[in-house]
Amino acid sequence: MSLRPPPIVVPGLREADPTSLLVMTQDLMSRSIVHLDGGTLADLFALSELEAELPRHLHRDLDRFAARNERELRDLPDGAPLREQLAMMAVVPPQRIPERLRRALSSLRGGHPLEAATETALAALERSWAEVAPQRPQVGKRAVAPVERPAVPPRLRMPEEEPERPQGPASKPARVPRPTPAARQDQARSDWIRQHLLARLESRREQGLKESVLVAATCHGSPYTDLQQADVLAELRELRRLGEVRHSAGRWVRVRRLGW
Repeated sequence: MSLRPPPIVVPGLREADPTSLLVMTQDLMSRSIVHLDGGTLADLFALSELEAELPRHLHRDLDRFAARNERELRDLPDGAPLREQLAMMAVVPPQRIPERLRRALSSLRGGHPLEAATETALAALERSWAEVAPQRPQVGKRAVAPVERPAVPPRLRMPEEEPERPQGPASKPARVPRPTPAARQDQARSDWIRQHLLARLESRREQGLKESVLVAATCHGSPYTDLQQADVLAELRELRRLGEVRHSAGRWVRVRRLGW
């Protein structure tokens, strides 16, 4: 009977755009090899090979993840733990196993013989991909549709532009312009960004979130398809000015209030 926890399965990694990948891989980077499904592990290793297609910081994190799991793979004791890992990889289609992971698996022999059952399982795995080239992930691009804003009515005159009115009990107060539809839409957009940022940081109150991850998650989950990194950073700075969040060592953290 296996003592491993149920493996984590994350579909769609190979086709996701870089912004989505930042969100999808956020909790996977710190996971041990024994926590991941074989297909998910293979996909993360495959993504670590895409230096040109990914943002520099995302590729760096994926490369570190792969290097750490290569060491963890070598540290698995020969016997049931290692054979269980090989069995998990055996059900992954061979074209999905990238070159880097193939090398890591083949290096398990490490110059010394494995147990007979382990050698048989590893040799069968190597035969399965011997004639099959690894398939590279097709990193997508997030489609950005233009946002149609409602037509803005002619600008209302500000109070100081009103013609002088006779002073007296019958005079009317200066007219105060109402917010235009565009102004109301911008306020709703700003409110949504702030609420989303605070909710994300509330869920990670102790350790906070890396700025790149927080910005990517906000852009990814936004109903505004033209939302840019600069928009999110501007709202983060405003929340910091209001004392709601703080920034330290590249991470944003929710400010703890008395009585929380």
